Amino acid sequence: MDFIGKRILVTGGAQGLGRSTVGKFDAAGGKVFALDKDLVELETLKADLPNVTTIGVDLLNWEATRIELEKFGPFDHLVNNAGVCPLENFLETQEEDVNYIFGVNFKAALNVAKLFTKGVIENGIVGASIVNVSSVGDSRVLPGILLYCCSKAALKMLTKCLAYELGPHEIRVNCISLTAMLTNIFKCNPLISKNEYEATMLARIADSVFPKFLDTSEASDMILYLCSSKAAMITGQDIVIDGGYKL
Repeated sequence: MDFIGKRILVTGGAQGLGRSTVGKFDAAGGKVFALDKDLVELETLKADLPNVTTIGVDLLNWEATRIELEKFGPFDHLVNNAGVCPLENFLETQEEDVNYIFGVNFKAALNVAKLFTKGVIENGIVGASIVNVSSVGDSRVLPGILLYCCSKAALKMLTKCLAYELGPHEIRVNCISLTAMLTNIFKCNPLISKNEYEATMLARIADSVFPKFLDTSEASDMILYLCSSKAAMITGQDIVIDGGYKL
């Protein structure tokens, strides 16, 4: 797949699935913009992939996000990858927990999609697309991460609504719903170790046909496909990559 001349924005682009996606778009000739709030990881990314433009901003800050995206945009493709997944106890849930998880996983995706879309329309960009990164938790209960599941369910519905609303502008919108991956998202849970977090996630997917972690490269391959011209008639879809978890 060829993305020469295309400008691609990837949120949460400095590590994990975002990093994999940035690397593949860069290898395919795209002009890639990696947005992340982790400045250290962005520096590492820049050292490894010097052609990539890094954007350091906290997506919870809508005004700062607007300023940065207006500075670097417009873009041809958007990958809403940024997300958080803290473990939680429902009976101890606080308002700030709801604001934080929905703020990153849903509200930030909506805001970035809005800013992206304005740039596409104002500049007459043809063939634009959005890919939202969701989870198997958007339609199946995952114990201990209630707010995460609810935020991803909202993201999946946002995908469908935007696909319908942006259709007249020929902007395609899809999402991918993923099983567990080995990424740094465990850092959202500072009270448990990486090994403990991985054991918890493996236990949750134990009844899958393929009870193993999804490799980030498998997910990023699908993202590139959905942004490519090969997927020109695909919009409003939830592409599930779960090793048979939902069967």
